[in-house]
Amino acid sequence: MLVNLIRQGVSANANSAIFANEILVAKGKLAKLAPLAVAEIVSPFQKLVDQLLDRKIPTEIATRAAEIISSKDEDIDERILCVECRNLLKYKDHWRCNNWLAAGIGYSIHSSGLPVDLLTIPQRCNGFSKV
Repeated sequence: MLVNLIRQGVSANANSAIFANEILVAKGKLAKLAPLAVAEIVSPFQKLVDQLLDRKIPTEIATRAAEIISSKDEDIDERILCVECRNLLKYKDHWRCNNWLAAGIGYSIHSSGLPVDLLTIPQRCNGFSKV
């Protein structure tokens, strides 16, 4: 039934569309998914990049961070990136840690600035809070 819906152009969720596609290919038939169903299939990498871009993180940093996060999950790396933390704040043209005291960055909120390069370096941080 799902296969017929996809053939007719009715949208299905991404997992169902991929599963139906695999069934059709396994049966030796050509699978032609509806454009809408294919558009809904977004890679986890792209979702991560989009989440970072929503937090106003520049494209270059978001892409690099998503690559690092994706690879560190495979390596079972416990370190985190500043871009993964809810305490990362953009202030004017630079970045700050809102939990600077626990993180051990600076001696006041005014000295809690972070260099851009630090945002994509895996590290352990006592001030980390998952977004």
